[in-house]
Amino acid sequence: MGDPNFSQNPRKSFPTAYELCDRKLHLADFGSTYSGSTAVSVLINGGKLTVANTGDSRAVMGRLKKGRFYNSRAFC
Repeated sequence: MGDPNFSQNPRKSFPTAYELCDRKLHLADFGSTYSGSTAVSVLINGGKLTVANTGDSRAVMGRLKKGRFYNSRAFC
């Protein structure tokens, strides 16, 4: 089930979703205590970019201009 506040405040919703996922993993039938994981979430909504990450993940954004990539930026 999604966060009802996501469309109004995705910046607040991302940490809530990450925490919920973590709690559910710890309740799973496999040993998640010593498992490592990373995640990156990116939302592009109109002209606004919202990025969330946990662990040592990174998102890289690229754009196409005349069939070629240019102006890539890394978000940490």
